[in-house]
Amino acid sequence: MARVKICPKCGAENSPGSAFCINENCGWDLSGVKSVDKEAPKPAPDPDPGEKAPEDNAVPPGKDWAKICPKCGRANRVVAKQCVACHENLKFLIEKTLVDKSLLQGSSGAPAPEPAAPKPVNKVIASLNAPDGRCILKIDTLHPITVIGRENVMADYLASRDYTSRLHAEIHVMGDRLAFVDKGKNGTYINNVKMSPGSTEVLKDGDKVSMGDRWPDDWTKSQAGCFIVAYETGV
Repeated sequence: MARVKICPKCGAENSPGSAFCINENCGWDLSGVKSVDKEAPKPAPDPDPGEKAPEDNAVPPGKDWAKICPKCGRANRVVAKQCVACHENLKFLIEKTLVDKSLLQGSSGAPAPEPAAPKPVNKVIASLNAPDGRCILKIDTLHPITVIGRENVMADYLASRDYTSRLHAEIHVMGDRLAFVDKGKNGTYINNVKMSPGSTEVLKDGDKVSMGDRWPDDWTKSQAGCFIVAYETGV
């Protein structure tokens, strides 16, 4: 065990043979000071072999380091350069915080994808029925404009109706109603009333439309394309 002289003025430790304190700010006369045993520092206890010594930046189970967005408070991964929620710049945000891992799900560090636009809900507005009652065409909200004619929609039904033009009309969805826009050369009749060329008429439930000629007594022999409007609401 080592012996030292303890300076009574400044408390500095000196060797047993020192005549004066080695502290340059002290220099006290140690000739009458007796040396004493110096206690050796106690060694740190050995760690429990069953436990691991704690490491710097140790992450507890279920936790992870995160950058907290100063604008919206969203937890982002520490590599994130911008917030996945509000796109705030996190490039110079150095501080990191331990958070639950569940808060970082989906926080890849890349900009958050824009939310997918909701799929439009399709709604059938009306049916165009042949004079015998069978449905020729349904008009719905996914098709706000339908072009009809012998070389367009309803071409199969109109194939033998020579009075109907190749591009005879457009049917526009207007809320819960249909508007008939005349485009044909041979004219259009609604309930046997001829439309002005190029004009538009809002169709009513039960309207009889004949393209190219008046509504015939025997539609099977007519050259005009005929249909009856049947709204889903029946109004």
